[in-house]
Order: sequence, then structure tokens, then C-alpha cells
Amino acid sequence: MLSKIIPILVATLLAAGAGGGFGFILIDLIKQDPAAEAEKSEAGDKPAKASDELLVSLPTILTNLASPKDAWVRMEAQIVTSPTGASELLAAQISEDIVAYMRTVHLSSLEGAAGFRALRADLKDRARIRSRGEVKDIILREFVIE
Repeated sequence: MLSKIIPILVATLLAAGAGGGFGFILIDLIKQDPAAEAEKSEAGDKPAKASDELLVSLPTILTNLASPKDAWVRMEAQIVTSPTGASELLAAQISEDIVAYMRTVHLSSLEGAAGFRALRADLKDRARIRSRGEVKDIILREFVIE
């Protein structure tokens, strides 16, 4: 009887030790979130003045996703830009880029907080490229998938 209990006890202790070690590794990975560190390094230690930035509303975006074809997205967003970079033409161009991008996105890639964070980062990158660096951020005010 004792010869059957000892291997089970050893296996249980090994599993508990492996689970605890894995948990400590995950805690370190969470503390070293590369996206958060990148945003901190981009922002720097200098806070931006309110007069240095301007909010520009984008036209409402309504488009379908790549998959499933019957999934639609409605989005209202604003861009944070310098006063010199703000224009209705730029807002329309960024809105058009977002529509083109959203038509390539699959619904499964938008699931969860990580999916939404990745979408926001992708949209921010596209806006920066289109504006040649004038857009500092994008704010998604409404995001509905139907």
C-alpha cells in the first residue's frame, strides 16, 4: 500500500513545483510587458501641454470584416495630432485607411483585451504612417461588432 502512495505523492509534489515555477515565470513576463514599456519610452518623461495637441474626430466608420462576411464593425474615433497636422483631408484619409484595414481583419483576432489592444496599436501605426508622424495617438470612442 505504501509503495503505491509514495509515487503518487512524488508526482503530486513535482506537479505543484512545476506549476509554481511556471507561475513565477508568468509574473515576470507580465511585469515586463513590452507594449507598456514601448508606450512609456515613446511618451518620455515630459508631459505634453494641452496646447501642443488637438483632437480631430474621424468620420464614422462602418464596414464589414474579412471573416465572417456577415460581421460588421461600427467605429467612432479621434486622432490626437499637432495643430499644424490637423485637417479634414487627413482625417478622411486616415478613415479610409482604417476601412481598408478593417476589411482584412478576422473577428477571431479581435477577441479579448489583447485583441483590442493589438487593433488599437495597428490603427495607431497606420495613422502615423499616413500623417507622416503628425498623429500621436488614436482614441476609439465607440467600437461595435454586429
